[in-house]
Amino acid sequence: MFDTSSVQALSDKEENKYRHLIERAKKAAEPDAVRVREKYIEEKARELAGPDASEEQIKKAESTIRLAAEQKVLKGDFVLYLDNHGPVTVETILADKPKYHGATLSDPLEPDSGRNKAKVFLIGTRPNVNSFLHGGRVLQLRTQTRSVLLAQGRFHEITEEIEDILAAQLDLFRTDAGPVLVDTNDAGIPRIQLANVETLTARVAATTSFFEMKKEGGEFKKIEKDPPHRPIQNLTKRKDKIGFPPLKGIVSAPTLRPDGTIFQTPGYDQDTGLLYLTDEPPPLVPLNPTKEQLRAARKALMGPFSKFNYRTRMDAWVMLSALLTATVRRILPTAPGFIYSATVAGSGKTKLAQCVDIIAGGQGATHALPTETEELRKAVMSSLLEGVPGIIFDNVTGHLRSDLLCAVLSSPVHSDRILGASQTATVPTNVMFLFTGNNLDPAGDLSRRTLKVNLDPKCEAPWKREFAFDPVEVVRRDRVKMVVAALTLLRGYIADGQPRLVKSHTGSFEQWSKLVRQCVIWLHGEDPELAMHDNHESDPDTEALRSVTQAWYDLFGTKKVSNKQLSTYIADNACALRIAFNDALPHGVTINKVAHWMKYRRGRVVDGYRFEKYKSSDERGWFLEEMPE
Repeated sequence: MFDTSSVQALSDKEENKYRHLIERAKKAAEPDAVRVREKYIEEKARELAGPDASEEQIKKAESTIRLAAEQKVLKGDFVLYLDNHGPVTVETILADKPKYHGATLSDPLEPDSGRNKAKVFLIGTRPNVNSFLHGGRVLQLRTQTRSVLLAQGRFHEITEEIEDILAAQLDLFRTDAGPVLVDTNDAGIPRIQLANVETLTARVAATTSFFEMKKEGGEFKKIEKDPPHRPIQNLTKRKDKIGFPPLKGIVSAPTLRPDGTIFQTPGYDQDTGLLYLTDEPPPLVPLNPTKEQLRAARKALMGPFSKFNYRTRMDAWVMLSALLTATVRRILPTAPGFIYSATVAGSGKTKLAQCVDIIAGGQGATHALPTETEELRKAVMSSLLEGVPGIIFDNVTGHLRSDLLCAVLSSPVHSDRILGASQTATVPTNVMFLFTGNNLDPAGDLSRRTLKVNLDPKCEAPWKREFAFDPVEVVRRDRVKMVVAALTLLRGYIADGQPRLVKSHTGSFEQWSKLVRQCVIWLHGEDPELAMHDNHESDPDTEALRSVTQAWYDLFGTKKVSNKQLSTYIADNACALRIAFNDALPHGVTINKVAHWMKYRRGRVVDGYRFEKYKSSDERGWFLEEMPE
């Protein structure tokens, strides 16, 4: 064996000498390399142009081959020999991206070296061929070059021509924020990016030549120009329907359409405004699943979560509703958020939230919940603009309370200012909102906008437990199979006629209630909305109102109480009503604070009673009104 540790590093002098020898060898071989390249370009150009081509056609073909060989750019007339489709031009491939995405072929520039395969990537990235020859190289695919005349009075025409050029690239879309393109992050998760002026200018410059006609010596001469700034800037700011298709979200697995049909063909779907990106063959979802298929689907979907210590059976059904929601969240106008709460750290609450996020199409990344409203606003808006499948706010302490989250969860769209720009945009809210925390309860209106999964391992150190598998890794591996299982369950409910098993609908989440909630009841006879009732009972606002109502009733019954009388009672530190208000108003109890607190709870029924105001000629006050059963 050769001991590499005995090899000494080159000195600076030896390193310089080595580089000099390499450069001298390259320079000596350059004439031969040029001759080989020119011969290759000539042969390939004649092959591309055909045996009966004119000299002009051959020169055009030479330009195409030279661009490919020297700049790694394949123009629209370049022919690729795909394994399953035969010879196809780049122009044809770009015109039908879903059909040719993922196709394999030999290296386009050296097709005879068949041992090294290449692959076509068209969706979710800039169209290219990724070849594994010579250590790997990427060749960009571009449409045929167009020419645009720049002249005074042609602003509208120039803008429309540029719009048509960009729309032909098929990977640009539009949202209320402006033109967007679809990219992937380092983990391969698709994301939406605003297409700024610089991005669109680079796209246009790659496929279009701009020119002016200038008269010199009595003749007009063609002068090449850079892409114009104003028409492209106009496209980024326009709110009308520019020629790019509207994008409502991205999915990386099959999902349902609002009419109950399955969207399982990769590409853009005009009916939903969704873009389906995948490198895998699309799986088939049974439209009329049998009982055996439904039984297998339940096992496949809930199997990885069977070992979690749910406090009650209801918590397992809430988990099921979260998984079903994750597979169809993009087509639901609104859906509740999901809370994962445990009695002690290490119970697996974060793992459950990560699994749901991965099922939705995310990577399971967690975030701290910003304590400042402004920071939360920025975090939510930037995530919605990026089109993430889900947002996990991990290890939330105290009670979960936020007017912003209430608004986002109960509305199909959200409007706010784009970070770093003086521009407001309206974006869909069709993402999963997930929260984790120890003994975490929602407060205020979030109690009826969230469903909670409670975990209780009933041991002192649950993090020391050992399991046969990691559910997060299982979900990453089997994600598509689990999505198909969830869709199979939903299709089973739809094929059964979507029976309405409970008459009520969940307020603010009507479409979710008709599909997901009713499906869970159809499968197991359990209503996940009951978890919202539990939230309401444990809501600190509800508990405070109940305590004040009980103390008030013990003192006054349903009699009217003036503000002057009320001041006397709340001034007594030993009074039960004052003690109840101490819990409701931890920052001090005064008659003004009490009146303000009661004003915003007026008419809210708890235990069959509600507070109402009264006013007479000489006094004002409050009383408890008993509600009929």
